[in-house]
Amino acid sequence: MGYEKRSLGSFEGRKIYEILLSLGYDMKSAQRICDKHRVTDAEDQNLHKNSVAHGEIFLIDYKCKPRGLKPIFECDAFAAFDKPSGILSHPSGRNSPYNMYDEIWSLYGQDACVAHRLDLETSGVLIVAKDKDAARELKECFEQRRVMKSYLALVQGDLREGLRGDLQSAACNGEIESCYALGFDEICGSKFAGDAVSLPSSISDLRDTLALKGVGDKFGFNTLSGNVSRGLWRSILSGGAQVKFNSGAPTGDVGSGSEFDALSCGVSDKLKSAIAMSSADNGHKPCALSAVKSMPATSTGYVNFKKFEPAKYAKFSEKLKFLKDFEGFVIDAPIAPSDEFADLKIRMKISRDGKEAITLIRSLRYFEDMDASLIECYPLTGRQHQIRLHLFAADTPILGEPLYGLSREQAERILDKKMDETERIRTTGAPRLLLHANTICFELGGERYEIKSEFDAAREFYNLAKIGKIQAT
Repeated sequence: MGYEKRSLGSFEGRKIYEILLSLGYDMKSAQRICDKHRVTDAEDQNLHKNSVAHGEIFLIDYKCKPRGLKPIFECDAFAAFDKPSGILSHPSGRNSPYNMYDEIWSLYGQDACVAHRLDLETSGVLIVAKDKDAARELKECFEQRRVMKSYLALVQGDLREGLRGDLQSAACNGEIESCYALGFDEICGSKFAGDAVSLPSSISDLRDTLALKGVGDKFGFNTLSGNVSRGLWRSILSGGAQVKFNSGAPTGDVGSGSEFDALSCGVSDKLKSAIAMSSADNGHKPCALSAVKSMPATSTGYVNFKKFEPAKYAKFSEKLKFLKDFEGFVIDAPIAPSDEFADLKIRMKISRDGKEAITLIRSLRYFEDMDASLIECYPLTGRQHQIRLHLFAADTPILGEPLYGLSREQAERILDKKMDETERIRTTGAPRLLLHANTICFELGGERYEIKSEFDAAREFYNLAKIGKIQAT
């Protein structure tokens, strides 16, 4: 959508709000236009509502440039579009590129608006309110948790046995949190200088020790770079050296038994040995893995993996009534904004001080030729980047993820569109984020709406990932 400066005419001695009212704007709209500095004089000086005009007055207004995208559903109150990947849901400033409002306002006028947003690279169903009354009603639906959305995603790994099958027996029994409960809210510099290695004597120290060059925070506070495995805790000490965290919690398989294999690549043998020695010979203190919904003292973030039990989420009954015979798992981990890359892009993090964030997960199909799973996700809450962050923190990142798990330089080049498709595929596994808003269900005005995307995401995602795998090899 382009912005253009157009003349409202020449006026003398009249206040700006009076001019706007005479041109058909109501007082609220006139106030908003002035507050956004969209009224100027011939010298491009911003005029507020009580400014007095002396000469020609200009309005900086939107000029829609539609491309002919049509809704997949429409009624008197709202419409639904299949938003393509790579298209903004909303204008991003004075020089905003083409976005959904080019289509929306060209069809329904400037009282129309999106009822919710999808990330730039997320495709799928987007609901558009046609007027202010519909916008208010739809906003209430979302705020009161009466809208159920489902997403399709193609993620790394085999999820046929649920999220990280090697963790399920413990997590589903409610005996322990996932091993990620050890926390990664803040990872500082590595604790070694030259050849000297500071041996960890606690989980907190171990966490700091693992802050290696090029290895960042598993949860997106610091990022993994180069070819370092995203499965940070899955790979602690894979070279035979192992740290055993014996706990008072019931025993069970967590990774390889109650052992963490750490940092399978990107870690020197010296550090692996050092960590192993600290466990065996340096008085490493046992770490009690806490019960589900309990936070370890050293943790500021966690990810739960457990079987979904509807009774525990009764407050979401208005959403859950749209689910029939759901069998799957739930990620229940609060989310907060992260300071990492704040100047580049708003990122989120898993944090016990964050807002409640709950995602239901159901595995649909495993593609053995790519070691990737097609899954269905139902966000019971609507936090920014919720599905993306939850899956990344669960060590099952979405293929094509452009932000989480990347270095700052990589993320910046993707966001600035300076990374070519071949490198993007090698870096993230796909030329775009393989996440699609597939369905949306809600009741409005006594009517029940269940709207499904017309885009064959499963087929397209497989093809994109398959091509990516071929190109990567």
